[in-house]
Amino acid sequence: MGLIMKQVNYRILAMLFALTIIYAVQDTPVLAGDKGNQEIYGQITDLFGNPIQGATIELVGDERQIATADQEGNYRLINIQTGEKNIVVKFRGFVQEKILAFVKEGEKRLLNVGLRVGNLSSTPSLKITGTVVSANGLPLAYTRITLINAFNHQVSFQSFTNHRGKYNLSVNHPGQYILYAYRYGYLLKSTIVSLRFGPQKVSFALLSVRKQG
Repeated sequence: MGLIMKQVNYRILAMLFALTIIYAVQDTPVLAGDKGNQEIYGQITDLFGNPIQGATIELVGDERQIATADQEGNYRLINIQTGEKNIVVKFRGFVQEKILAFVKEGEKRLLNVGLRVGNLSSTPSLKITGTVVSANGLPLAYTRITLINAFNHQVSFQSFTNHRGKYNLSVNHPGQYILYAYRYGYLLKSTIVSLRFGPQKVSFALLSVRKQG
């Protein structure tokens, strides 16, 4: 259990770092179709980071290839060509994920995927509420609140604070999330939130980056 928690925490921290990068440096294009030892590998989990044994990972197209996740959720697609790849990940009871990935020559591409539980129409929404204030306690209106799942960044929700600095988010997928608060002129702040049952309250105090006159 301790090893699994360390792996989960590592992946959350890695996602937290990656999601704070707005623009990525673009690499020089590689001509599609080049042969080589390219691979795509990774882990399939639910939105809490629990491995999903038996999930299928399909490389769609002329070089169709299917892999199955092992008991740790790990998989590997080997001997693939360079270029854009369409990947489909699915498992019974979960929402199918379609992913577009670009593979460079000689690359061993890490691609972790978190699956959402399917058929949640009868499941009540999970609520997150809170207040955002400045360091001196004044409410901060129009602060952007963003909630992103730590294992699937496509599962995200967004809101803004009102004139009293309060916000309200409704989430229909339980899981491990990263909650961000950002307002122009203030430092970005984030925290990890585990959504399982019932409402949660998370508040922020933001530090100003403006120079004092």
